[in-house]
Amino acid sequence: MITTVTVSTPWSMLDSAEDISTQRTYEDEFKYFIHPHSYDNAPSPARKRQRIVPDTALATSNDTTSAQPSAQDAIRLLVCRLVNEAVRDVKFRRLQVDNLAVQVVGELVSNKSFCKRIATSDGHLGHRLRLKVELAVESLAIQPCFWLSDDMRGSQCLVLEHDDFLFKCMQQWYSLDRQPVLQSLPTLAVLPSRRNGPRSRPSSLTTKTNTSRHQITSIPQLVYKPYLTVKERMAIARGVARYSDAVDLLTSPLVYHVDFTDEEIGAIVETLGGTFEPGVPPAILSKRNTKGNVLALVGPRLPHRTQASIRNFLSDAQDGIYNSSQNRHILSIKKHTSAKRGRRLDDLQPLLLARELDGLRGFGRTRTRFNFQAEVVTIWDDQLSVVSEYTNCAGDISTISWLPGHSFICGTTTHSDSHNQQYNKQGNLLLCSTTKNQLKAFDDHRIPRPFVMSGENSTAAMRESQDPWLYSSVVSSDYDAMTKQAFTSSFDGTVKSWTVDNDGVHMKSTSTWQQRGRVNFVACAKDGSGLVAVAADVPTDAIRIYNTKASDEADTLHMSLSCSRTDANGSDRWAYFPATLQWGICPASQHLLLIGYSPRSLRDGADDDIPEEKRNTGEIALWDTRRKCRLLVQAATTANVFEVAWHPTLSRFLVATSPCGVMVNGRTKTQVHIFQQDIDRPFDCYTEFQALSCPAVDINELTFRPNSLLHAYVTAGCTDGCVYVWDTAQGDTPVHVLRHGKPIDEVHGDREHFDTGVKFTAWSSSSDRFYTGSSDGVVKVWNVRNPTQPFLRDLLKAPAPISCGAFSPDFSWLAIGDASGRVFTFSTTGARGTMSEGIKIAGTNRVIRRPRTFIPHPEPPAQPVDGQDIEATAELTSAEMARQYLTNHQLVLHRNRVVGAVKGPAYMTTNLFRADAHLDSDPNLPLLAEYEKLQQETRHASTGGVVRKMRVLDELVEPLSPILESLRCQLHKVNLSKDFDPSCLSSEEVAALNKDGVELEADFGFDYDD
Repeated sequence: MITTVTVSTPWSMLDSAEDISTQRTYEDEFKYFIHPHSYDNAPSPARKRQRIVPDTALATSNDTTSAQPSAQDAIRLLVCRLVNEAVRDVKFRRLQVDNLAVQVVGELVSNKSFCKRIATSDGHLGHRLRLKVELAVESLAIQPCFWLSDDMRGSQCLVLEHDDFLFKCMQQWYSLDRQPVLQSLPTLAVLPSRRNGPRSRPSSLTTKTNTSRHQITSIPQLVYKPYLTVKERMAIARGVARYSDAVDLLTSPLVYHVDFTDEEIGAIVETLGGTFEPGVPPAILSKRNTKGNVLALVGPRLPHRTQASIRNFLSDAQDGIYNSSQNRHILSIKKHTSAKRGRRLDDLQPLLLARELDGLRGFGRTRTRFNFQAEVVTIWDDQLSVVSEYTNCAGDISTISWLPGHSFICGTTTHSDSHNQQYNKQGNLLLCSTTKNQLKAFDDHRIPRPFVMSGENSTAAMRESQDPWLYSSVVSSDYDAMTKQAFTSSFDGTVKSWTVDNDGVHMKSTSTWQQRGRVNFVACAKDGSGLVAVAADVPTDAIRIYNTKASDEADTLHMSLSCSRTDANGSDRWAYFPATLQWGICPASQHLLLIGYSPRSLRDGADDDIPEEKRNTGEIALWDTRRKCRLLVQAATTANVFEVAWHPTLSRFLVATSPCGVMVNGRTKTQVHIFQQDIDRPFDCYTEFQALSCPAVDINELTFRPNSLLHAYVTAGCTDGCVYVWDTAQGDTPVHVLRHGKPIDEVHGDREHFDTGVKFTAWSSSSDRFYTGSSDGVVKVWNVRNPTQPFLRDLLKAPAPISCGAFSPDFSWLAIGDASGRVFTFSTTGARGTMSEGIKIAGTNRVIRRPRTFIPHPEPPAQPVDGQDIEATAELTSAEMARQYLTNHQLVLHRNRVVGAVKGPAYMTTNLFRADAHLDSDPNLPLLAEYEKLQQETRHASTGGVVRKMRVLDELVEPLSPILESLRCQLHKVNLSKDFDPSCLSSEEVAALNKDGVELEADFGFDYDD
């Protein structure tokens, strides 16, 4: 049997720890001796505990005529009971029990601190006091003065009861007629023994015993299994303050102690029995061990043990303080974390029993006050565990929307720039069915691959090897439960609507709305009106609202909206673009559309195009789609908007902006404004009633979670890797700062400006569980209602930054996406679709699920695009392209085959020029000076400064064709016409040029000195 001990408190702190475990018998006896009259009038105990009937001694002392015992007598009685139990359960054979008990009682009663602790404990004798008694008994039991005389001659060390084999071997080795020479061991070297019977244990000592599931047969990670002495282990325990589970340590490289197995002990016994004579005393044996005589004999039989480990074990064996086969340890240094695991589903049954017997009043069998419904929901949320993992999607998971039948749509970003198109692949739009346990790709969001003029993707080999289609990024999606339609938006400039089957396995595109630019957002109203808002990446009319219930397709467009700011009008470098949009959630605001605008450059990544004074400007727009009018929003309407969010039950909303106002301190870098409807005004108006200060530079995600009728929790996930939590009832300062670790990807520069930070924040079905995911690849679970320790556990550790996540409408499923194209699904319903496909780690019962790939869609047919050159559409081989250049006279073969192909008369039609090397980037203009110089130097270097006559192979060169000869003549005439001939000028033009000082004829004469 293997016992794994997890100790969260070092041995040196046993005295300062609180006593938690109690025994009813000793408590009642103590209270009776100290307060006998109050004990008789005390109320009856709770129904969960049995009444303890006082024994005869207590009953006689309860007589009013007898004298009340003193506190010293009560302490002595309790100590005697504890010592009696400890001596009776001691593991050593044939001791002088009476003398041992008297000595222990005398030492404990004379200890003032021990008696003071018993007196101040009011009879609550916890495990710490009992452990002191046990340590005192065992420290004296190992001394020879308390052994019986017939046992002293047959044992040179202390023998455990359950080690019969070792006990017989030791008796055979050391069966002497003389008294042994033993030295008393220090108390520090004595480990607390484990009782065979039941006993109380402290809350910080957790024992797990299993004889069938986790058998420690081998530790493959360790070449040599270390063994430390008891003193060394005690010192390490005082330092690290924690032991770890043996099952977890099978995969840990930090194991520092492994107890000897029965086979190893047997090998040592056999070796020692055949080597040493029975008359050798232990002191000489110990000296010989240090010289290496025994180690040289035992070492070959224990290949996984070093000489130091064998020496340490023999030292402990002589002292009799080694661990037996039923109490074997594997010890490891492991970093201590304050993570609290979620409660198991087994906790639900006692909770239901307590509610059935005691009702909802609390303080019954549960001994605490709590809400039964909230506790059941929390227990259910804690069952969230990973079900499946999908990989190899097109890029970062950017959007997830749940559909009926526990299915969801997810979209990804793709590589679509001219310099990275070779990495573009399918898998940008996928449908996941949790019931079928599959992820299926769709090919609807795609465009023909454009023709690249420069770079590595412009070569013929790259064009021939790449897909003719370019799959666009799908960055937003939503589902309308009223119309049963799903919507996706993409960088291909379209928004598509989908109909999904009831089981969520198949979907079909029903309509496509073409936009004037890349579509960043799509959101549908939840009031059943069928309105869908679309935000495109264009300066004007960026917001379009469509009505899916319109009978005529021409009437689908409901209205178009633009930013009302005119700061960027007339600028071709920057403009105000939609940064976010959200429909209202509560019934009173479901027809309202909230839009946030922010300035952005018209070029990707060129933020310097925005004027410095305009970078923190923007606009908040609130539109009533029923009346087709804009509502008034007061305060912070001109700040740069990062994100917005609506209250789920009230007509309130959040807006995260750049700092604005006159009451902003230096530490505030962003603000979260809370707006509510002003009922005092005759017209609809939303005013700010609270502003929350945030020290982060940028805010990615906002959540609004009510915790009462008027107040709520507000969270902001930021780029600095932290989530700031406010309670609106406690002011404008965050009540929690939930921190994530360092990002997985290397960040150059300030993290707040270059890192993605927290990209996933979500509440479960209750306010007791809050989930966050950041660029460190970890999804964490928090309880923000805990004021001191909100962190609960790590739900997921992904290999890439977390990029997206969403709960299903019933909160029974959770989907998480990361930046490497992986999708993880979690469930509370106990679904384990991929357990049978897992890989079991050798030596443990741990199962690792293999990630699954998505089901690819069929290859769409290639579609040539009008207006492109033949090189971009036809799949030509190198030989065919060469023939085409020669046929079109764009290239010609030189007469000397060593030279090869050179420019032909029609080379200008290829447009293959280095435009940046010419004046004004015009190939028809002369070369720039630096390029012309480089050209001359290259020509001179190639010829070596000496003009060599080239070998002519006229007999091997075919004569020029008549067509090519005529083209050459025409080109020669054109070049001659471009030459300047002063003789062609009229006399008036010549006179005017001479008047202006133009030298028509250059004097190439030279003046020679005499």
